[in-house]
Amino acid sequence: MRTETQRTVVPWRGVDATGGHSASPPHGLRGPLAAAALTLVLTGPLPGQLANPLPPMDDSGLEIEIEEWITIPASSTSSMQARISHLKPCPDGSRLFCNDLRGKFWVIADTDATAPAEFLDMAGHFPDFISSPGLGTGFASFAFHPEFAASGAPGYGKFFTTHVEDPSNAPGPDFAGPLNPSTRQHGVVTEWTMTNHADNALTDGPANFTRRELLRIGFPSQVHGLQEIAVDPTAVPGDPNYGCLFICVGDGGAVYVEVPGNTGRVDSALGTILRILPVLSPGQSATAYTTSANGAYFIPNTNPFLAATDPTPGDGAGVVREIYAYGFRNPHRVSWDAEGSHKMICGVIGEDNIEEIEVVEPGGHYGWPSRAGSYLFDPGDPDFVFPLPAPDTAPPSSPPAPAAYSYPAAQYDHDEGLAVVGGFVYRGSSIPELYGRYLCGDIAKGGLFVTPEDDLRLEPPAASGDAPATLRTLGLRFAGSATDLLTVLDRSRADLRFGIDHEGELYLLSKQSAKIYRVLPVPRTFVDATIEAEANSASLHFPTRVGATYRSWFSPDLRFWAISGDTTPGDGNPGVLDDAPLTGRRFFRVEELLPPSSGP
Repeated sequence: MRTETQRTVVPWRGVDATGGHSASPPHGLRGPLAAAALTLVLTGPLPGQLANPLPPMDDSGLEIEIEEWITIPASSTSSMQARISHLKPCPDGSRLFCNDLRGKFWVIADTDATAPAEFLDMAGHFPDFISSPGLGTGFASFAFHPEFAASGAPGYGKFFTTHVEDPSNAPGPDFAGPLNPSTRQHGVVTEWTMTNHADNALTDGPANFTRRELLRIGFPSQVHGLQEIAVDPTAVPGDPNYGCLFICVGDGGAVYVEVPGNTGRVDSALGTILRILPVLSPGQSATAYTTSANGAYFIPNTNPFLAATDPTPGDGAGVVREIYAYGFRNPHRVSWDAEGSHKMICGVIGEDNIEEIEVVEPGGHYGWPSRAGSYLFDPGDPDFVFPLPAPDTAPPSSPPAPAAYSYPAAQYDHDEGLAVVGGFVYRGSSIPELYGRYLCGDIAKGGLFVTPEDDLRLEPPAASGDAPATLRTLGLRFAGSATDLLTVLDRSRADLRFGIDHEGELYLLSKQSAKIYRVLPVPRTFVDATIEAEANSASLHFPTRVGATYRSWFSPDLRFWAISGDTTPGDGNPGVLDDAPLTGRRFFRVEELLPPSSGP
């Protein structure tokens, strides 16, 4: 595949749970990648080496406005005062919750609230809880059972959390890397059950809750641990996903600790998305599930590898029946389209070149550690990607499916950023032009990207670098002025996250500032236009003002609006914009753009 070449050791380029690059390796890394930082020396380029191989993104022409909403109280005196990570709606219809990786869990009464209240502190419940030195430690994620607010239901009052513990005094993990069973930290999934779901704090005297451990996973380093846990909000009773908890599991830094074979296999929980059922709901029969090895939860019999044959018998690592999909480097954020397709979408943080958006389907092998995006990846040469082989090869030890890798639905390279953060398909009502578009961004640089949800699909690439959907940049305004997130934050790093409320409206979060921002429509001025339509075209006629510029928008259904891209200057006379072809475009409007104000 490539010729060998002499080289010295590369510096460790660790990526924490946020995708942020660290200057030094986490404690416990061994081997040459943990040596003192040295420069990379090559005798010559390797065949097919590609670095930042994709072209720059185009502009979508779309913008959003953001405004400050709530600042989460500080959990440290450091510059990163609160390491906020998620904002999620509670199934009670009003409250929202936000977690701080340092252990605080905050409840926000509703979208009109001006301050949060402390719900619980993980450090007070788990003596081995660790949130230092950052990286992949701390209180990572949370999720609510869909029956959380349904009195009398099996899921009443139940929510789930993940946190990290020092393994020194802990029981053995349920899962660990098969090639490196030593663990630097444990990721723990806990089920909590509240006596009264409406309580705004967990108390010990008297206790208004119980809790139990569902599972724990051992990781060989402090990077790429447990990421988001989530329930499918589109699932209803009778659906296979109803009540199931999806658990995004990083690869534990497989390439950094030089055991890439720890992942990309069905007998390892590392680099996977797991699906488990914590409790049976009415209509769910125990015969449709298998009890987990630790007896704490159920495994759906529809999980794709429940009956798979161990691909490496005799090595002590059996098939992980909980796996829903595998072959991920760092599956960081997951969401479902609330309407439309209901597809499951995951943002996967990449290595040194490619960031990925995946459409997740059961049984898929998403490439890692043999693929990075729609490129070949060589763990021994992680600075580059390479063209795909021809013909493309099936995943190793496929058990017996899949017969091919699942490739990204969208991707970008490091011209645009360093680490992707997955977001949501927008199904809110306040920003019609974003309706039906998937929003994501870059954790480090804070860039915002969009693509139509319809374009996100599983499709084998016709050539290296191909993906069905094209991400485009999304403009940002703050206090009425065009800007970018780093400028708003006055920081060199954004630590961007997305949140969502009960109405499907979006929020931006920053670990750097501990602030939550509402996402709002950009105020726009539209003018009356007369439409003259022909068989394959439409002409828009409208009055103009001197100094203004005019552009047309179109929509097939009055909800999904898009900019045509054509503009014309105003001179005080009637203006005309043409739109062709007319096929599929039924509605039009004309926007008036005024030059920025020069002040009073």
